[in-house]
Amino acid sequence: LFNGFTNWDDPEFLFLNPLVKAVPFSNLWEIFTTPTSGCYYPLMTLSYQLEHAVFGFNPFPYHLHNLILHLINVILVFLILRRLGAAEPATAIAALLFAIHPLQVEAVAWLASRKDVLFALFYLWAVLAYVKLPNGESPPGKQARNTGLAMILLLFVLSLLAKPMAVSFPAVLLLLDY
Repeated sequence: LFNGFTNWDDPEFLFLNPLVKAVPFSNLWEIFTTPTSGCYYPLMTLSYQLEHAVFGFNPFPYHLHNLILHLINVILVFLILRRLGAAEPATAIAALLFAIHPLQVEAVAWLASRKDVLFALFYLWAVLAYVKLPNGESPPGKQARNTGLAMILLLFVLSLLAKPMAVSFPAVLLLLDY
């Protein structure tokens, strides 16, 4: 939590990025149409813009928000595995391994990896919504299923806007059904 900024990608994505320094929501068009350093991560840029408006360039809140997003992702992994029928101890161990895996630690500690925790948040939330989807056999069930499918689509799009790696989501749904 008390790390500073790095000299790798943090300057380009954060404090040298004019999109981040703008008044929040004043440049949404630019955020969603302008890549930063050749990369398209509009939700990451928007989250930085909101943080900058409140906290300036104090690195502590940025690190804290990455950690909070990661902890929410750990809970989502736990809930997904429990919903899929994994035994309680195995579910807790798997969620713990997800929490401490080096790839996850980097995404939390390195501010320019905000895209990873944002992407995972919406991706895992969409998977959880999918595994909880009602079957839709009765008329109220059909309405609930349609609402659930719309929610899943929205979460998928948000995940794509956080990181293009979310294109794997339809394949994951096919694997879950299989």
